[in-house]
Amino acid sequence: GLDSGALQLVRICTTTHETRDTLHHFFEMHPTYCEHDDRITDVDVWRNAGDSTSSPPTEGAASTPNLVISGCMDGRVIVWDKNMGISYNLHPAHPAGVISVSCNQEDNHIFATAGLEGKIKVWNIRNVKSCRTVYTDEMEPPAVISWVPGRKNTLLVASKTGAVFLLNTETKTVSAHLSVMDREIRNLSWSSARPQLCAVAGDD
Repeated sequence: GLDSGALQLVRICTTTHETRDTLHHFFEMHPTYCEHDDRITDVDVWRNAGDSTSSPPTEGAASTPNLVISGCMDGRVIVWDKNMGISYNLHPAHPAGVISVSCNQEDNHIFATAGLEGKIKVWNIRNVKSCRTVYTDEMEPPAVISWVPGRKNTLLVASKTGAVFLLNTETKTVSAHLSVMDREIRNLSWSSARPQLCAVAGDD
């Protein structure tokens, strides 16, 4: 995501060297897609988009599998399909601005968003009008959110106060609260080899 509000796609390409038996890696820039009116703050992807095992679209939903969601300081969330067409344009998703988005890897129709006003919302694209606010706390506002791998109803939330905790999106209950930093956590990243291991980075 760019400060201009544009979404930039980059493809990693691999070729075999002409004279050596080695692989050559390079990046290929794709056209940008500009639909936001302010800086893009977060982007996430559905890794199973287009997979034959993914659930079929429901009536009224886009026929092409959803691929990417982007959030912006203008409060807008856009859901892009795998051809980079716009499936849904949600505005205002968070009037104060969107700071984090996360695709639910267990369901190609569900994603979560966090806003500057301190709320976390869960959206089901089967009915975008019925989004649910699952968390709000002005004393411990969210900074970054991410679905826990293999757990459809659980988010890992990193807060602006430096804590991490689990949030059950069905019961709206918080568990496993742990203070790991003194200041805001900026990023979360799950280990592909050990799915229950997550690295955090912040301003400490």
